[in-house]
Amino acid sequence: MLQTPTANPGTSPGEQGPPHGAADTILTRLRELEARQTSLHVRLDSEPEFFSTRLLRLDPGHGWLFLEELTPYQGHLRVAPGRVMQIYTTLDGTPLHFQSPVLHTGEHDDAAFYVVEVPEAMDDAQKRLHFRTHLSGRSPVELIVQDRAGREYPGHLDDLSLGGLRALLPGEPPVDRGDLLQVKDLALPGEPPFACGLQVRFARQDTHRGGIILGGRFYDLEEAEAQRLLRVLLRLERERHHPAG
Repeated sequence: MLQTPTANPGTSPGEQGPPHGAADTILTRLRELEARQTSLHVRLDSEPEFFSTRLLRLDPGHGWLFLEELTPYQGHLRVAPGRVMQIYTTLDGTPLHFQSPVLHTGEHDDAAFYVVEVPEAMDDAQKRLHFRTHLSGRSPVELIVQDRAGREYPGHLDDLSLGGLRALLPGEPPVDRGDLLQVKDLALPGEPPFACGLQVRFARQDTHRGGIILGGRFYDLEEAEAQRLLRVLLRLERERHHPAG
């Protein structure tokens, strides 16, 4: 049995949880993350490094989440009550972000755990998440988009986020806002080719580079692909803050 911090005897369980409104949705999502043992990716406060954990147990009565020890171990050494965990994950292909302050740290069966607050809010696919990795200054990341008629247009990424991408397509491909495309053979660094649906949010001419700048939002993103995309983004973020050499 995990040890738990002592609740304030003068506070009822309902007063310690998140406010009404989005609370039921948040708890439903947290229960799914707990049941599936989905990987959670954590950074502490605004530090650039990311670490991994899972949700061990949800205690909605007290408004607590129990998280397992951060890996790599350097992350665990930085955890202390009062620090804020910025937590990123995906659920059914939807990117999620929330933040929770650390209330308590403990140990059970020679493994550390943390008690953090149930969040009062979550960002989902309708909101921009907290990071977008710019790729235009790196080695080109190639992709192919395909329209409903089966026509294919090669291009390369400008930037990438959990919710979507922006790419340059050379020439004048006939794509417009609202079009539903398929992303094919997106060559993410260090990963097998990535594929999913893309809803076009904007498409405009870039006369300087000679092509169409296309911005879109992912749809029909499988959970495994969403987790893989998240891992790539976290790795790119680490490389951006700690470049090799």
